[in-house]
Amino acid sequence: MIERQIHLSSGGGAALQGYDGLLRFGYTKNRGIYALRVEADGEWQGMTLRAFWHLPDGSAAPSTLVADGLVEVPALITAVPGEGRITFEGTDGTRTLTSADIKYSVAMNSGTMGDIPEPPVPAWQQLVALVEQAKDEAWQAGED
Repeated sequence: MIERQIHLSSGGGAALQGYDGLLRFGYTKNRGIYALRVEADGEWQGMTLRAFWHLPDGSAAPSTLVADGLVEVPALITAVPGEGRITFEGTDGTRTLTSADIKYSVAMNSGTMGDIPEPPVPAWQQLVALVEQAKDEAWQAGED
């Protein structure tokens, strides 16, 4: 799992740790390989956190719960190329705190549609087949 680190600060700020301000999730159709490690301090402490995903066209995707400081990036997010946004919300039942947007990017590629090719035959299987064929040919030649 590729983890990206996000820090939520007391005033609602959200910062990427070690990145240029744009969270990059590779190319379309990547799924199950990205997660966000969310560090929260100050007012965020003790709150239940959710990540709200906003697709490149501005439509909202389902929110996801941050569990033990980690949230997996949903497959829907990396299925759509372009720049989207993530907003975090924390609540303790009486108070609610929201974060600034974090921009993310998913790059376009040419796609991977089509049939899955058959795996190649391992070399040892090819050798066994050739030996069997040679044995059969030798046996047939001996019958003539």
